[in-house]
Amino acid sequence: MNKVVDATPAQHEAARAIIHALNPDARLIETDYSRVSPDQIFDTGLFDFERAHQHPMWFKELYGFDDHVPEDAEYGVTSFVWEARRPLIPERFNEFLQTPLPGGSRSCSSACSGR
Repeated sequence: MNKVVDATPAQHEAARAIIHALNPDARLIETDYSRVSPDQIFDTGLFDFERAHQHPMWFKELYGFDDHVPEDAEYGVTSFVWEARRPLIPERFNEFLQTPLPGGSRSCSSACSGR
């Protein structure tokens, strides 16, 4: 749970209650500025595939596909992958990333930065 310092005590408790209702077994990490030690979230050994597989929402997602609404339709999220034979010119691409994009956002994988 991020930005805990900005929440009132009532908001803080409401958020905790909602998270607990959604997943009573979840380990709740409270933070500000998304500062979380990587060892708190990676390779924790907490995920149990067999237990998750028994959860009703897992079953619904796997077998209730007739009712499934894709994320792009539900949230208006779209994406694309750009590929070209010509090399990417980092300066021009950076210039493009700096232009306003009304109503949207951009993200780029490490391939964009050459890492």
